Amino acid sequence: MRFYLLLLVFLLGNSVSILAQSATELLTQGNTKYEANDMVGALAAYNQAIQLSPDYAEAYFKRGNANARSGAFDAAAVDYNKAIELDPNHARAYGNRGTLKVRNKDTEGAIADYTKAITLDPTYVNGWYNRGNTHVEAGNFIDAASDYTQVLALKPNDLEVLFRRGNAKLRANDFAGSEADFSTYIEARPEDENAFINRADARMKQRKFAEAMADYNKLVEFFPEDPKMLERRGDARFRVREYDNALADFTKALSLAPDNKAELLEKRADTKGRKGDITSAIADLNDAIRLNPSVARLFYKRGLLQSDQAKNTEAITDYNKAIELNPDYMEAFFQRAAVKMRNNAFADAITDYNKVLQLKPDLADAYQARGYARLMAGDDDTASADYQQAATRNPRFAMAFASALYGRGLNSLVSGNKTAGCTDMKKAVTLGYAAEDTPKVCGE
Repeated sequence: MRFYLLLLVFLLGNSVSILAQSATELLTQGNTKYEANDMVGALAAYNQAIQLSPDYAEAYFKRGNANARSGAFDAAAVDYNKAIELDPNHARAYGNRGTLKVRNKDTEGAIADYTKAITLDPTYVNGWYNRGNTHVEAGNFIDAASDYTQVLALKPNDLEVLFRRGNAKLRANDFAGSEADFSTYIEARPEDENAFINRADARMKQRKFAEAMADYNKLVEFFPEDPKMLERRGDARFRVREYDNALADFTKALSLAPDNKAELLEKRADTKGRKGDITSAIADLNDAIRLNPSVARLFYKRGLLQSDQAKNTEAITDYNKAIELNPDYMEAFFQRAAVKMRNNAFADAITDYNKVLQLKPDLADAYQARGYARLMAGDDDTASADYQQAATRNPRFAMAFASALYGRGLNSLVSGNKTAGCTDMKKAVTLGYAAEDTPKVCGE
């Protein structure tokens, strides 16, 4: 009897071992089929492994992978959950579940899963990499760059990750770091135009215009008939005041039927304006406006050029249109007020300056300009208050009121109003304006 009991125990023990071994073998079979992209066969093997060993965490994990690759994402999530329940330290189960959460737009949940995965296994490259990508999607560019740095510590020669880190740094405003990453990348892959584009952007942000232009020269070599590359180089040339070369780039880009013709016309107009070719600049803006008549900025810029040519009526018409399109266009109100001042429409100018200060209450230049308008309108007290506000915000206006009084006094003298002129000039001197000849001019 004792012999039979011992035999039973032996058989039971070995049956458990056989079952466990069979589950392991089935897992291996499933893995082989998975690698051969036979998802039907892989799932069948993993199902059998789980039937034989219902607490086999790795089998649930592998079945989750097969379900995910088959597009059965909900089933995959259930499998990953079960794998984690059975083995809370299964780093890759957390990582793959995080990837499913990314797919479901659960960014916060995905980051939490990736964080758990790399906490459990700091050498888990995909965990760092996927969390970095998710941080990018969430706009967390500093965190993304940090994760990519961890990947590069584990895989120093991964150029794709280096490229992604350069991009993340660029978007995190770490322009020097971005430039360094793309420079390293370009050494290994000098044929990748996207790296030159991004490095040029990083250099432009650092105001390293000459270096950026070198990158754009390379890009134009790659794509001599690409209007976007010519435009980018034209931008860099404009910034270093190479206006003739910038003009050539914008003109050639326009000849290549670009998608953004109005924008290029605007840039060429800006360049012509800097060269003093105002008439031709206005012509370009006319064309840009015909293409994009709802862009307030184009009317504003044309107004500036009209004003430079003392075409006050045309300038005001353009500023009016800019304000109609953008009722909060502070610069348009400011410039329209300046034209009204030239027309001696002081009350109207003051109204515009009021709007400017409503939109930007701390703008010292607006207080100074309104103060001058009020002074010219004869409202000395409120003018003085405005000049004081301007001086409080910017010390360069400390003597502006006294200077304006003195100027008004000179104008009065020229106009033959000696009494008013001398009154203003004496008051200006009292306020500290350095004009030793004032008493002599006023007959004292």
